[in-house]
Amino acid sequence: MLVAAIAISTFLRGSEIDAKKLQALVERARKTDSSALVVYADGKKVVVETFGWAVKPIHCMSATKSIVSLAVGILIAEGKLESVDVPVSRFYPGYTGGGKEAITIRHLLTHSSGIRANETTEDIYSSSDFVKNALDAPLAAPPGTAYFYNNRAVNLLAGVVGKAAGEPLDLFLDKRLFKPLGIVDYHWAKDPVGNPQGMSGLAILPNDLAKIGLMLAAGGVWEGKTVVPQAWIDESTRVTPLSEQWGQPTGFLWWGVPTSWKLSITYYTLQRWKQEAPESIVERLRPLENRVYDNQATAISAVRKLLGPGRDFRTMLPLLKSLGNPPSAYSPKVDRGDAGPYPGFYAQGFLGNYLVVLPKVNIVAVRMNAADPKKKGPLDPFDDFVESVLALKDGL
Repeated sequence: MLVAAIAISTFLRGSEIDAKKLQALVERARKTDSSALVVYADGKKVVVETFGWAVKPIHCMSATKSIVSLAVGILIAEGKLESVDVPVSRFYPGYTGGGKEAITIRHLLTHSSGIRANETTEDIYSSSDFVKNALDAPLAAPPGTAYFYNNRAVNLLAGVVGKAAGEPLDLFLDKRLFKPLGIVDYHWAKDPVGNPQGMSGLAILPNDLAKIGLMLAAGGVWEGKTVVPQAWIDESTRVTPLSEQWGQPTGFLWWGVPTSWKLSITYYTLQRWKQEAPESIVERLRPLENRVYDNQATAISAVRKLLGPGRDFRTMLPLLKSLGNPPSAYSPKVDRGDAGPYPGFYAQGFLGNYLVVLPKVNIVAVRMNAADPKKKGPLDPFDDFVESVLALKDGL
């Protein structure tokens, strides 16, 4: 431990990052059985830890979605795409009926397409063609009216990118994003018919994922050349009103980093709970929808008051204890604007794979967790990683 502390102290000379908090972050990453932790401050690498695991590309899970978003911005900059308001039917002429003709690229980017989807992905992985799977799905809501974290819709977005680029998503990003950043050791998973996945699929080295964050923190510039326009970074990472309203503070497939965290039992939370508890009990919690709580204890107290201390409350208690994580598709937190603007943005994937970018203080952090069979016990998602990175710098 002394060696690690000395190394951190050396790296941090001249930096305003709190060395003790950084050391605590490293220890927290170690205790959560992380596969890798990378932290940059002011463009300098201050932590690179692999905790004994081999350095190889790690599947970043749903953090892949945020990389897909970058492809859209690059296409617009190159004039291959007019705007995010182009309808999907432009690229798939038969995509009409039931309101599908109204779906735009913006809707796919903001989880507001209305395409019917499940919270899990089993039905997607069981299909041979992920894009067709999305095209064939009916609508559950009119486009632009509701938020639903939608893996199926992002797979369709990957297809749209390929149509607009004139080549598959992975090949386009290889030329426009990965090669300019010197990223060569990566893999992008495809469905059985060869479509690059959009909802997940990117396996990448931890430090290469950090490179993408460094480029974004520098306004989209890498080694003097613009890779992603600053205008797109600003637009795509700006949290949308609809996502805030539904307790999912996201922009164009990026999560917003709020300056304080508050809990909310949202419509989405209730829908998930219905899959794991009697619907009759969950429906009794409807009066609590979209109320904001300072912490888990106050949220649990509100549910107890509504249900009483008996069997129904005890049935819900395990689910209530899952509240309190940073925003995700399944355990939302919200910031209602009382704590100031979002100081950064991040990509997030299953198992706790993160890329956190705080441009205002020039901090980039990556935590990755490989689904490695050598790991024993449950894989810890390090739920408070974003908050731990935010704590490194005072005044945010």
